[in-house]
Amino acid sequence: MLKEAFYWILNMSIIATIYGLLVYFLRYIKSLPRTIIYSLWGVVLVRMLCPVSFSSKYSLMNLVSGLSERSVVKSVPVEDLFLTLSNTIQGAATYAPITYKTDGLERFFTIASAVWLLLALAFLLAMMLLYGLTMSELRKATLLRDNLYEGTMVSTPILIGIFRTRIILPVGMNSKHLEYILLHEQVHARRRDNLWRMIAIIAACIHWFNPLSWVFLRVLINDCELACDEKAVKCLQKEERKEYAHVLLTYAEVDRTIFSSAFGSPKVKVRVQQVLTYRRLTWFSAVCFSLLVGIVVFLLLTNGVT
Repeated sequence: MLKEAFYWILNMSIIATIYGLLVYFLRYIKSLPRTIIYSLWGVVLVRMLCPVSFSSKYSLMNLVSGLSERSVVKSVPVEDLFLTLSNTIQGAATYAPITYKTDGLERFFTIASAVWLLLALAFLLAMMLLYGLTMSELRKATLLRDNLYEGTMVSTPILIGIFRTRIILPVGMNSKHLEYILLHEQVHARRRDNLWRMIAIIAACIHWFNPLSWVFLRVLINDCELACDEKAVKCLQKEERKEYAHVLLTYAEVDRTIFSSAFGSPKVKVRVQQVLTYRRLTWFSAVCFSLLVGIVVFLLLTNGVT
């Protein structure tokens, strides 16, 4: 059972890497709204965490299969529906249960699966402990009103918590900056960004053996902030966006924790440039981009045909 689990985890990691690289390079298309890029990382997360999907002749996996004879899809009946498992490894002779083509492959997956599980549990446990310690420290902040707190343990405003969120402000913060900070952090709260961040961290722990999973995690966090800025400044006028950018510069710092959404970040130069050059989408562009997202998500989430 453990060998089979790792076999499909490895397949999922290969596919997620291909799609993750695609999303990573799409980021360099300046005309694409950052919200779209951020949403596409959700597809990569699904590929990292969900082994099954439906097949389609329009799936991008058909192209991958055409480029490599080792990329196929095995159909697995689930009740009255047929879901598929994308198999890029081609290391098994049969799949229900898996029997490997050689004894060497079976020995490899026996050892590798045990190592994978041991280290995955270690990473998850370490993240849980770090999260607990971080939240314990941040909960020492003093209540100001509603879900607004302040504390000496932060030097930039942050949003903590997953379902019951709190905004923690640094002590002595300029009250004139509060409007823009709340605008930013409330976008994070409405979109449940801390929840998606936690899911991404869990995915990286499961795929710890894939170095690109950690790269994707860091890029996803950066894109989360860019998408949040884009949403926050949507209704601001030009002068207000300049003030928002100034506040960003005021609280720019290196991230202290990966578990919370911080107003400042080390990518502040990119964020300031985006805020200052922001242009509202026309309704036609918004419709076109929405259709584009729907098409791309369908192409990436479906498996190829057998």
